[in-house]
Amino acid sequence: MNRRKVWTDERVEMLRHLACDLYLNNHEIAERLGSDHNTISSTLGRFQILSPEDIHRRRSEQSRSTNRKNYDDKILPVILERQSSSQMGYLIGATMGDGTVVLEPVRGVVCLDVRSKTFAERYRDAMDYVTGGRSKFRSHNRPAGAPIKGKEIRGAGVYYWSGNCNRCVAREISARMNSEYVLRQSRDFQRAFLQGFFDADGCVCRREIDRPHRWSVEISVDDPSEADLISTVLKNFNIHHSRYLTTGKPPFLDLYRIVIRKHSGVLGFYSEIGFTVEHRKEWLEIMVSRIQRNRHARGIYKP
Repeated sequence: MNRRKVWTDERVEMLRHLACDLYLNNHEIAERLGSDHNTISSTLGRFQILSPEDIHRRRSEQSRSTNRKNYDDKILPVILERQSSSQMGYLIGATMGDGTVVLEPVRGVVCLDVRSKTFAERYRDAMDYVTGGRSKFRSHNRPAGAPIKGKEIRGAGVYYWSGNCNRCVAREISARMNSEYVLRQSRDFQRAFLQGFFDADGCVCRREIDRPHRWSVEISVDDPSEADLISTVLKNFNIHHSRYLTTGKPPFLDLYRIVIRKHSGVLGFYSEIGFTVEHRKEWLEIMVSRIQRNRHARGIYKP
């Protein structure tokens, strides 16, 4: 049979309607007309229904759509299988603290942009485990005084960007960044969640630089629900802490500060949670060493 005789005037008009009026892609048109997408693509050009540029664009979009669907079909079961792992807990905590989630109809991004290479590498490893794939990781220089939204930034130097540019990953991570989900998880999950959050936004406050035993571990957030979540999880680990509200004048937001100052709370945080970021980890070890030395000298230190 001559293939050209198959395309009658009615069939060509139907093809034109499906492509130009309903904006269906080649696979959908092929399914409706009982053909294959390669034949549909060549026929669109033969009858000049679409220009060569439009045909090339449709082929590119179809290829990206197919690749994206195949990737989503592979990655979603992995995320669901590992959604209660400690790596997922660290990923959610770090993302809530210092990460970025972009969720758009076409694309999605979950990423972290920080100065600590160790922190960025652990974030990447957690992302790789949760998604079963290879996340992107790169370093870049941020110039001093570069304006962002009309203001100069102080954070000049080398930064490390780690993330996954897939809408399925962004959607699944975003859906789990809430108190209800975190509090339903296991103790190991919540421990990793606190580790990620404190790596992102926590610090060792050294008000008296020569008296490490008077230092404190602190974290500040501007969302009261996040402050409630951190406080609740800390209580689950019996880590004593205090909570303060710092009222900010416009355009600054109110800050909720969670402070671990009591020695028993600091020792509990050191043994249960700790830091990944190098300088914070070092300062915490100095503080704990001085606290243990003082407690030992007073006869109340228990190894």
